[in-house]
Amino acid sequence: GTQLSPGTPASPWSPPTAGSPTAYRLQTVQIVLKPKSSEELLDEATTNLRCVEWRHLSYELMSSSGGGPETYQLSRALAKGENIDFFMSHSWHDDADAKWKAL
Repeated sequence: GTQLSPGTPASPWSPPTAGSPTAYRLQTVQIVLKPKSSEELLDEATTNLRCVEWRHLSYELMSSSGGGPETYQLSRALAKGENIDFFMSHSWHDDADAKWKAL
């Protein structure tokens, strides 16, 4: 697997290799866990928090389970003092039409 340095986004996707039949292949990522205090965990979560702006949401995004670097690129880090307006979670298995109409 691949060991990530601190601050590196963990993406299970990597670019295709020569002769690869798919656009992206799943990559094993090794994460070293060590005990952390609740304060350290909160600080890490706050530092790594990202958002996706409404203008980047699309029917295709909500109906596909295929993620990768291009999907990650739709997100951005929060600016200092910025808050997220809404948190949305969804299942890839839910009806895409119903989800999109609800939005």
